[in-house]
Amino acid sequence: MNDSTASATLPPPPPIRRLRRIYSRGHSLSAIQSLWQADDHLLVVQHIYYTEKYQRLFFRDIESMIVQPSTRRLIINIVLGLLLVPAIFMMVLMDDGVWFGGAVVLALCVPLLINTLLGPGCRCEVCTRVNTVRLRGLTRLRRALREMDRLSVPIARAQGAYDAQAHRSALAPPAPAPAPADDAAARIEAPVAPAAPSRRRVAPTPLLVPDDGIFHRILIAALTLETLAIALFLNTGYAGLLTPAGVTILLTFLLTFVVLSRSARRTTSVAWRRWTWANFGYQILRGLSLYVTLTVLNVVASVRHPAAQGTMGVDIEGLAGHAFVRGLLTAFAAISVASALWGVFALRRGAAARNAAPPPLPPPPEGP
Repeated sequence: MNDSTASATLPPPPPIRRLRRIYSRGHSLSAIQSLWQADDHLLVVQHIYYTEKYQRLFFRDIESMIVQPSTRRLIINIVLGLLLVPAIFMMVLMDDGVWFGGAVVLALCVPLLINTLLGPGCRCEVCTRVNTVRLRGLTRLRRALREMDRLSVPIARAQGAYDAQAHRSALAPPAPAPAPADDAAARIEAPVAPAAPSRRRVAPTPLLVPDDGIFHRILIAALTLETLAIALFLNTGYAGLLTPAGVTILLTFLLTFVVLSRSARRTTSVAWRRWTWANFGYQILRGLSLYVTLTVLNVVASVRHPAAQGTMGVDIEGLAGHAFVRGLLTAFAAISVASALWGVFALRRGAAARNAAPPPLPPPPEGP
């Protein structure tokens, strides 16, 4: 058999389909994902270390495409904002930190601006009859909606037009069966076997004990004591009073955690719960601001005095005489007073709601 006869008997090669790249790098914890569109399917490629995994989602099998908003942009902006605060402090407080701090601020502001302009984040998934595949490269809402509108055309072409009337009739409940004839055989009912008792033991739901509010009162007292310690330091300027002020700040932070843990195991009024969560948010923001301030002051002290003994650190005298620290403590004292007053009103309102009489029972219905 010559070469011409052998080539004539071979089947023709399959047609080459051109793939459209939707995205090339969608990251997860352990893999990189890329998505490609063919004539009749989507090709999902997973790059896991030195291996590749291919998965085809045919348009005729796709049942739904889900796009839901996420907090991606908000989380990235919060992280960049927290990194931007010490850079601004470094640029303002350091003598020669204008150029270095300005470069860091510029390097953080550019991705912050780009992340804001890209729009809100989202989570995109494609559902078939057997599985659900997350499209990790479509993380922005505007682009995901644009790609979903583009993919809806080949999906509709592969599955046909949507018939709302047929779908509604398929979901309608079945018609009731016709009543049997009125004879003796039809009135005989088959005996129903009793259901076997379930061996699964269901744990009883624990009853929550009403909260008496004792730790709420202790937290209000700690906030008042903290305000007095800060006010005493601001009036005298004595550096030794920073220690009791710091101890009271730490005490209120721990008491807030105790109150939150008790609220999860006890029934608490809405007014008490709102005040507790607001105070918890205030404690978190105060701890972050103190951490950032002390870090910046330590960096400035180490830069200004590189030949000083010891590692990065600022003495308590310099900390007590710093204008920014005094202003920060003044703001803490004012917010603590407001939080303590809010706690007093919340306690009174919660106690009044708890001791209120239940509504009267409705009158019984009249007889015929």
